[in-house]
Amino acid sequence: AKEIVWCQEEPRNMGSWSYILEPLEKTLAECAPQAGRPGYVGRAASASPATGSMKIHTKEQAALVDEALSIAPAMNKATKKAPKKTKTGKNKR
Repeated sequence: AKEIVWCQEEPRNMGSWSYILEPLEKTLAECAPQAGRPGYVGRAASASPATGSMKIHTKEQAALVDEALSIAPAMNKATKKAPKKTKTGKNKR
């Protein structure tokens, strides 16, 4: 595998990500060192497990599934904004 991604519906601080990260890194180092560190696809850390808005939840859910199943995602649509473009056309964070 070139890339390993962990995807969860729960916010980053509520799901299994914090528990599974260390054992997953150890396993990948032994079995698939070329994959590097596992990526995370999911909602950003939050004090609440839900947004309180079905419209926002549905939009976030679609972004999660899209990114988790995409090959080499360009950005984390579910938790990050796209990098801003400069006048030269290069990405700026």
